[in-house]
Amino acid sequence: MWWKRIALLVTVGLAVAAVFAAESASFKVVVHRDSAVTEIGVGDLSRIYLENTATWPDGSEATPVDMEQSTGLRKEFSKAVHGRNVDAIKSYWQRQIFSGNGVPPMEFSSEADVLFFVSEVPGAVGYVSDSTPLTSGVKLLRVRD
Repeated sequence: MWWKRIALLVTVGLAVAAVFAAESASFKVVVHRDSAVTEIGVGDLSRIYLENTATWPDGSEATPVDMEQSTGLRKEFSKAVHGRNVDAIKSYWQRQIFSGNGVPPMEFSSEADVLFFVSEVPGAVGYVSDSTPLTSGVKLLRVRD
């Protein structure tokens, strides 16, 4: 019966790992500290990131920034906000570029770079992991379903 104990331990271990993976991948959306926008619908946020609209609901210019495509944070953001995986979004941008209809948001390799950019550019929006402390130049943007 030793194998039942090992199977139980493996099952519990996998469940705990899945919980930690899900928690570590969560994100929050941030905007420039002077932004008048405090909340946005997920569909409106997706339209800003896909550059289907270039402005915030209040009419001010929106400047989205992304994490690099290989990051887990980008994968979760793409799925949660666009309802598609990173490869689908990459394909979307390839079509947009080829047809001359736009270019994708700038990509950053670190969350610190995202926070710095958003703090320096009025109208900027980015995302960081839920555990990342916010800097003084940004504020949290509430995203509604």
